[in-house]
Amino acid sequence: MPRIHSVLLVAVAALAAVFMPVREARAQAPIVSQAATQPAKGRLSIREQFMLMRMDNDPSGEDREVRQTMLHTIIDYGLTGNQSLSLRLPVIFRRINDDDQHGRFHEDGIGDLTAIWKYRLWQHDTGPIGTKRFSIFAGAEIPVGNEDLTSDSFDPIIGVVYTQVQGRHGLNVDASWKFTTGGDDDGTGVGDSLADLLRVNASYLYRIAPEQYQSDTNASWYAVAELNGMYETNGDTEVMLSPGLLYEHRRWAAEIGVQLPILQDVDHRLEHEWVFIVGVRFLF
Repeated sequence: MPRIHSVLLVAVAALAAVFMPVREARAQAPIVSQAATQPAKGRLSIREQFMLMRMDNDPSGEDREVRQTMLHTIIDYGLTGNQSLSLRLPVIFRRINDDDQHGRFHEDGIGDLTAIWKYRLWQHDTGPIGTKRFSIFAGAEIPVGNEDLTSDSFDPIIGVVYTQVQGRHGLNVDASWKFTTGGDDDGTGVGDSLADLLRVNASYLYRIAPEQYQSDTNASWYAVAELNGMYETNGDTEVMLSPGLLYEHRRWAAEIGVQLPILQDVDHRLEHEWVFIVGVRFLF
């Protein structure tokens, strides 16, 4: 069944690339944080994001060290001018060194599907590219993944996000809450335990080039700086600093970044040592 899900997802992306027209867009979307932007009605956005991370300092007593590779496929579809639907499906490759048990093993497969509905409550455009927007979103993490990689529970999510673009500067702030209804006492990553999860993110984007948009401008470069905070109701707290670089063309965008912990107080799961991110986005 997991392989069927993957094949269907690839087929949808391929058909969209062939049959749907591409429109120009400069979204200035951050790499990790949310943004109060979405595709126009009837438009489709497809994003592939590759993440490589290392986690250690295992509190379970098993002395685990984890290297995890994740490929996220994110599909956003514009339902109306101010509503969109987002589907996020991760494919996970987890390598675990267990020094306490003197062994190495792996857990590979599909993780849980996240489905999000977003509604833009307010928008004020201040110029040709300047805008202020506020959106709410709601959805759920749905258990469709492999046995070792799923919480096996339906976990509702609610959140808010604000975006502002003014000249060469972009700002995004978002907060979300996941109501955890099941899982394991001994989690591996963020949100894997039985605790509820609060995420708070802030991102700043600066357009490096061009200084001014012209009629023949085809691409833009942005420096990205983010703070990604995660608090779980069991007390686990982690804040990551996430610098990166974003390239936006008329038809696609590419991104690269890292996440480094600047605050960690984690007792119920592994800590992040570092995260490397690279991705590409297409708008149809």
